[in-house]
Amino acid sequence: MELSPKLKQLYDSYYNNNQKETLKLKRDLTALQSVRNLKRILPNSKFKNLLDIGAGDGNTLEVLSNENIADEFGAIEISTSGIEEIKKKKLKNLNKIEIFNGYEINEPPQKYELGLVLHVLEHVEHERLFINEVTRVCKITYIEVPLENTFFVGNAVKLSPLYGHINFYNPQTLKALMINLNLEIIGFNVFSHSKEYEILISGKVKGLIRFAIKNIALKLFPKFAPFLFTYTGGIAISKKIS
Repeated sequence: MELSPKLKQLYDSYYNNNQKETLKLKRDLTALQSVRNLKRILPNSKFKNLLDIGAGDGNTLEVLSNENIADEFGAIEISTSGIEEIKKKKLKNLNKIEIFNGYEINEPPQKYELGLVLHVLEHVEHERLFINEVTRVCKITYIEVPLENTFFVGNAVKLSPLYGHINFYNPQTLKALMINLNLEIIGFNVFSHSKEYEILISGKVKGLIRFAIKNIALKLFPKFAPFLFTYTGGIAISKKIS
């Protein structure tokens, strides 16, 4: 099983140097948020090694490296432009940088203590095959996705060609996917975007209003809010011990 030629073409130049400054800042803010969310679900964790699956341009790896979350890091990515950007960062303790075909990881079972799948699963054509391969190689896997399956999911579907999203989740469907794969859910949470992210996307005034409303709604109505607004879902999983 390999990535379809259509998606391969889409992502090959995804991280080239012509990206707009706003897009670069968005990726930087997303990386900071993802690491914050990871630490909330797996607090006080220090790992021997870590594999970032779908590592993009390495922004998250850079944050993780600076925070010394693991002794060794690995990165696999389907985009050749992403691989080149990761190499430019010259991150310490990054021992593996490889092109990934989307479904096969050239490592023995349980090689990594932690696997990261950050804003990747929504792009994957065969998500179950992908998750099975990641959990084969990683003892614990942290997955993060946008929770776009709201009452207004039609809007997300219309915009999906711009971002390559083909899977749409809400808290229930994300957890159900892991249960159907017979995986243990170690932790799950719904996260709001940061104030800085909302301001970048919507402008200062509208961004501050959106940040306040979304946080209040999630605090007061945690089960209902993810169907009204788009949040981020973070879930840590592992294979069940027989």
